[in-house]
Amino acid sequence: MKKRVFILLLAVFNAVGVYAITTISKNTIQSGTQTINGSVIVNRGVTYTINGDLTVNGDFTANGATIIINGTLHVTGNYNNSYDTYWFTTYYSDTQIKSEGTLIVDNNISNEAKMTVESDAFLFVKGNLSVGEDGSLTLCEDSNTIVEGNLSQTYSSVVGWLISDIGDVTANNATMVVGGDYIISDGLLGTNPNAKVINPEDNENFVVLGENDLDKIQGIDVSVLEERKNEFIANNGNDLSAYAAIVMPIELVYFEAYNSGDQVYFKWQTASELNNDYFTIECSTDAEDFESLATIQGSGTTNYTVDYDYQYRLNYVGTMYYRLKQTDYDGSSTYSKTEAVTFAAKAVKKADDFTIYPNPAVDFVTIAGGEYESVAFVSADGKIMSEQAPQNSHSVEMLPKGLNIVVIRTVNGNVSKTIIKQ
Repeated sequence: MKKRVFILLLAVFNAVGVYAITTISKNTIQSGTQTINGSVIVNRGVTYTINGDLTVNGDFTANGATIIINGTLHVTGNYNNSYDTYWFTTYYSDTQIKSEGTLIVDNNISNEAKMTVESDAFLFVKGNLSVGEDGSLTLCEDSNTIVEGNLSQTYSSVVGWLISDIGDVTANNATMVVGGDYIISDGLLGTNPNAKVINPEDNENFVVLGENDLDKIQGIDVSVLEERKNEFIANNGNDLSAYAAIVMPIELVYFEAYNSGDQVYFKWQTASELNNDYFTIECSTDAEDFESLATIQGSGTTNYTVDYDYQYRLNYVGTMYYRLKQTDYDGSSTYSKTEAVTFAAKAVKKADDFTIYPNPAVDFVTIAGGEYESVAFVSADGKIMSEQAPQNSHSVEMLPKGLNIVVIRTVNGNVSKTIIKQ
């Protein structure tokens, strides 16, 4: 009986995700929208590429792995960017938040390896961000990073504490806002005066709302930070979550493209927008060279959900590729992931598929046999006498007496029939 109770309890724990751990042991590309309930561990030497939207309801650990974020990775627990040693070889993790990529961490980031926030990428840490002695954090130009807690450059081992070595944090005209303190650890020998830290003089969009230890580093002037802090609070307040929603030009929830018959439908939703001028739907036959299909007006700046849709008709056989381009008022643009839509071959309409009656006709005729887009009534000498939309009956009063041609236009081609006008 006890054994059965133990098995039952274990099953319950696994069902609610207490012990749920997903281990990634081979190169993996994630696309679409996916949720993993439980923690994720990516093993050494593995490349995990996130092209879609991935939510991890637990901790995420890169254990000597390469993480490439092209889409959005949302971790509700902690993000651990660590290293692994195997047979005297050390594998350091490399987390790359690519252009247009987003990493959101609800708790803390422990970075003991390499992390890069590329141009137009977004990093949002709702807890603390710690960079250990073997770690490095690089913020590229035009990237956005928000840390609601503390930013710390620390020692990750006794050796680091002895030699006064801390992890490197560098920025190049990047936006970074720290809601807590900027902490630079002291070792037994003090702090290395040449340590790589964020220099507020070289990065005018670097803001610390708490205290900072930058005066420990040689050649750093911290006088600009107090004025910058007061200006930021005056303009944005202390709610960094609200500020984060504004920093992202568009928080695109989804973009979908699908077909029904010869109609192509597009739907997308934004959770927030900043200076969003317009959207452009682009299409391609090879997923490389895109052309503009349609332009849809954006909503400017919002902090609420906005739904968009568009549709058009296409007579095509094969696969078309679509993506959504978003353009700000200043002309800068971002892109969604690409959607593929396949169009199957359709049966071509034949003349025998349609019937026109009465024939001979006097005033009106009816066209039966299937759907059509329009109809043209043409005289025997080739002159178009009338073009009409689909309807229950068509007037033929304008036709000359005798033989005339009726051209029925369908999505699969034109069908020609003859009628006699009395």
